Amino acid sequence: MRKMFLFSAVVLALLSACGTQSTATDNSNSTTATLEAFTDDVKECTPYLSNSFSSGGSNDLSQWAAWNPNLTGTVLGKLFNPSNGQDECFYKHIAILDSHIGMANEFSNYWAQGGEHTINTVTATIDNSVSSVAVPYLKLYYPGLVDVAVDREITLVSGSLTVHMAFRISGSRQIIVEQYTDGTTLSGVYYTERDGDILRVWHASVRGSKVQFAWDADLADKTFRVTECTDWSDDLNWEVMGGGSVSSDNAEMAFIARNYQNDNSNDEYYVQTTFYGLIHWATLTPLLADATHPDGLGVLAYIDEDMLQCIDFLPENEYPTSLSDLAWSD
Repeated sequence: MRKMFLFSAVVLALLSACGTQSTATDNSNSTTATLEAFTDDVKECTPYLSNSFSSGGSNDLSQWAAWNPNLTGTVLGKLFNPSNGQDECFYKHIAILDSHIGMANEFSNYWAQGGEHTINTVTATIDNSVSSVAVPYLKLYYPGLVDVAVDREITLVSGSLTVHMAFRISGSRQIIVEQYTDGTTLSGVYYTERDGDILRVWHASVRGSKVQFAWDADLADKTFRVTECTDWSDDLNWEVMGGGSVSSDNAEMAFIARNYQNDNSNDEYYVQTTFYGLIHWATLTPLLADATHPDGLGVLAYIDEDMLQCIDFLPENEYPTSLSDLAWSD
């Protein structure tokens, strides 16, 4: 039976971590700390590629040209190179989240006070009466199971951008639920958990491409997992998941993917590499999972859905289809 990542690794973890409703003491104490950004920590425990890349990528997952991070639109290129991946690269969405965290932190002196405040071109409305919020988009699938306890909600408005951010800070644990809309074509939602060395980010967005991903990592041992589905490539399904370690050049990682071109997403192909091999585009031979049966040994546990180390595929085509799917509700 397939594990549901969104329940086990994100939703239930957040619910259990948040505990009871926030109190006046929680609100007062949370102003002694600000929200921490994610980008630097994500780069520390996940591959990050900033190299230029060439045309010549493929949609055929049985070919290295569909994986090679040095080619346009490939699985590994899109995952780990923001310039190559664009909206399919989770680093891009982490950067957007960080920019909104920075906006919220500008108003930290007013968090306990509440009310409306303006700094430069940004207006923040702070509501300390909000004790829990539903996670947009996820609430469509798991109603009643994704209410997260928070200390406050902040609505940030700057030009065409509106950000709804609810959060809780308790010691080394930080929880964020966010939804943003920028104009009439861009929108995204997040929820995140930072608990000591453990980081988790879930995201869904419509920004031309439609994307859902989940990522988690352990900063202490520099291991990570990621899963993503998107409509990239002619508005048809494309999925990838896997993980591993970046603790040394020889640290291993494995990824498995499926898409519309390979038997309408019925054929899954995987690759296994090292941190050094990934950043130097070492040529790999993609393997058909049905034929070679990755058995969960070693790093292949990250792509074996029967193993606890595996984050699991997201369901096919499970990404938002319109901005209305991502709407915030008070």
